[in-house]
Amino acid sequence: MVYITVRYGEREQEIFNPNCRTKALLSSIKRRCQCATDVEIELSDESGNVKNMRLALNRYASEILTERETLVLLRVQKNKSENDGTTLYIPLLNDNEAITKEFLAKLTIPFSPSSRPPSQQKLVQQKSEDIPTPRPVREKTREKIKSGRDRRKQKPK
Repeated sequence: MVYITVRYGEREQEIFNPNCRTKALLSSIKRRCQCATDVEIELSDESGNVKNMRLALNRYASEILTERETLVLLRVQKNKSENDGTTLYIPLLNDNEAITKEFLAKLTIPFSPSSRPPSQQKLVQQKSEDIPTPRPVREKTREKIKSGRDRRKQKPK
């Protein structure tokens, strides 16, 4: 069975199925972990490596997360006092054994493509011009498709 465990609150935890779009998973986590609707959330592993799921809302969460992984719920806060647009991550887990100085130090590392998990580094490297655009269907191809449909309709049964 594929699942992830999200730790939050006073040493509470919930189990979630990551076989869905990231947007749906984050919405479910927010609801079941009793987060306010206006709060932006993120997840990190138990070492403090942020998963950056907010940047891949249309990908399947199972592509980003590892099966049976234990994660810590984080609140995302934009740092308005600094002009560099730094994002602050605040753990929503009250557990002094899990939330150590090392954990908090990893949360404050400035964002760069190399600090992302390997599963998401591909997203940063992929440019919009690298994405192939669909070719227009030629008139001859349309005629072939249409004539093929007509032949199927005409065949006796």
